[in-house]
Amino acid sequence: MLLLASIPPEIQQLIAQLEQLRQQYQIVQSQRLTLESRQSELKNAISELESSEEKFVYKSIGAILVKRPKDKVLLELKEELELIGVRINAVKKQEQSLMDKIKALESKIKSIVGAQRNVTQ
Repeated sequence: MLLLASIPPEIQQLIAQLEQLRQQYQIVQSQRLTLESRQSELKNAISELESSEEKFVYKSIGAILVKRPKDKVLLELKEELELIGVRINAVKKQEQSLMDKIKALESKIKSIVGAQRNVTQ
């Protein structure tokens, strides 16, 4: 294992960038998981409402429940589901971009370290 003091500043900087990218990736991944959880909740709610024969339902707005026409609530939920889908796709693209950057930086670090090992041997 290399000691931090023996690692050249260039590689230390690349490692710091790599760690920053990994942290960003974890944040984006967490956002995607949260969105996917909400998407699942919305799908279940829509399914329940569509199978219900009630004309009115209660919708939670903040700390209160409001009686609303089922059709309007269904429309709102479907619109939110569509928006969540768009956001999930955007986050997945961001996640993939970060992963590509991480892999490229890891490869760069490995090649620099490998080249330096060959020089010192």
